[in-house]
Amino acid sequence: MGDEPAIEFVVRDVSGAGDPDAVALGAARDLAGLPFDLVAGPLMRVVVMRVREGEHVLALSMHHIVSDGWSVGVLLREIQAAYAGRELPDLVVQYADYAAWQRSWLTGDVLEEQLAYWRHELAGAPSALDLPTDRPRPATPSHRGAQLTEALDTPTVTRLTEAAQQRGTTLFSVLQSVLAAVLSRRSGQGDVVIGVPVANRSRVETEDLIGFFVNTLPLRTRVAAGDSFEELLDQVSRTALEGLSHQDVPFDRLVQELAPDRDRSRNPIFQVMLAFQNAPTTQTAPGDLDLTYLPVGDTTAKFDLMLLAEETSGGELALVLEYSTDLFTEQTARAVLDDIQRACRAAAADPACPVGELAPVSQREDDLLRTWNRTDRSDRLDSLVARVREHASIRPGAVALTDDHGSLTYRELVGRASRVSRELLAASVVADDRVAFHGERGADAVVAFLGILGAGGAYLPLDPNAPLARKADMVTASGARLLITTAGQTEQTHAIATEAGRTAGTGTVTSEAGTPPTVLVCPTAADAPEELVPDRITHGDDLAYVLYTSGSTGRPKGAMVHHAGMNNHLLA
Repeated sequence: MGDEPAIEFVVRDVSGAGDPDAVALGAARDLAGLPFDLVAGPLMRVVVMRVREGEHVLALSMHHIVSDGWSVGVLLREIQAAYAGRELPDLVVQYADYAAWQRSWLTGDVLEEQLAYWRHELAGAPSALDLPTDRPRPATPSHRGAQLTEALDTPTVTRLTEAAQQRGTTLFSVLQSVLAAVLSRRSGQGDVVIGVPVANRSRVETEDLIGFFVNTLPLRTRVAAGDSFEELLDQVSRTALEGLSHQDVPFDRLVQELAPDRDRSRNPIFQVMLAFQNAPTTQTAPGDLDLTYLPVGDTTAKFDLMLLAEETSGGELALVLEYSTDLFTEQTARAVLDDIQRACRAAAADPACPVGELAPVSQREDDLLRTWNRTDRSDRLDSLVARVREHASIRPGAVALTDDHGSLTYRELVGRASRVSRELLAASVVADDRVAFHGERGADAVVAFLGILGAGGAYLPLDPNAPLARKADMVTASGARLLITTAGQTEQTHAIATEAGRTAGTGTVTSEAGTPPTVLVCPTAADAPEELVPDRITHGDDLAYVLYTSGSTGRPKGAMVHHAGMNNHLLA
């Protein structure tokens, strides 16, 4: 690239646009969305836009590999110095000097001591924070994201700062404690790892350098609901101090050491980051120059969640929650941010309160829980047959069901079902008697089902495609005395009855060995509305139907469903 760095520098005049401010911000967003070529460069782009007389917007886009948050403050100070005509002092060291020093120092015993700390600290830590998500986690993240912004009020921030000072720690540790408590409650995990970026400028010579110094520390917190917030804060403070004393190992080296088996769907070691912006920034401008920071927002997400916090000049704490739109809706992200604010206020009001009471369920979530768990009903279903007959009396000519052979109206459906009930009652069917139906799925199956229920019996379906021995075993095991079939299945149904009769009495509920079940053909004729068989009164614990599963032993097992359960399911 030559001796001189190549930087794209573009000047535009947008003052003639209908809304020059919106055009300038849109151009800044577009600039931020452009990718960088790490091989060919450039790694920094600059656009200056004139929006009106005496007012310009400066948009800077820099790849993180050449700059960090601290570097932005350095750059702005140097721009101000240039405006004021001040000469910048020579740098004592360059970034290349720092890189060479770090590489030579962080070897041997020094590197091993730092790595040993992190191995011990993260031993047994969960590989993932399993927060409930609104969408399935993609195999490869798209890194699409969005942001929500809120401000924690000054009185709350003041009380939290005082609480931190009383425990000999910082507002950052307070916020980390709150975030750990919220994440623990939402994930149901008592062991939480949060990524924390550190400036990593421990030497005074690096304070005026522009470059990528920042490192990330995976700080682990054990959250116990019964501990007080002060106890949690003490633990977080100790962990942060120990982590800072071992901050020199680059995070990518920790990943190589601690997470060799990578899951491409998640960030390694931690999935939530907390960033507290306290890098020095410029507060004054030379002469009559007025500088205003214009946030352009971000449509990317580096992690599942990232909380950014910055103290404002008015004493508030600006909170920005960046979230992955692959995983979360705006509503869920808003609930998380609300949890954080409520937990901050609870900790400020009583630092000794139990951790489990920091972030109680919000009013909105409580209303949802009460709605979801409200099982009382104004609508009752005491008899499915009676409900169908009631509908048939209102709309007798409406189509009730359709199959491959045609349609049945409600009048025809209840009339044919009544004819089935009549024949079953003539065969002395009583409550809980199992009555099998052997036929294809279709209108006849529904007719048989309603007819069996109307006689007080329990419906037992037999799959025509199942082996004969299996169907006979189900009939025998259930104790079914009656088999209803269709005209096309008569021969097979008699074979089932014969086989069931042959095996009856061998430890089953069938009362008499050698007696095959009676076979009835589902009638095609229908009772007239005035001749419907009275609906047999059933109770909630009477059997409605029996379904046979494959059985873990290879032998089919019957699952019995009672009227109360069936009716509740149908109402739901």
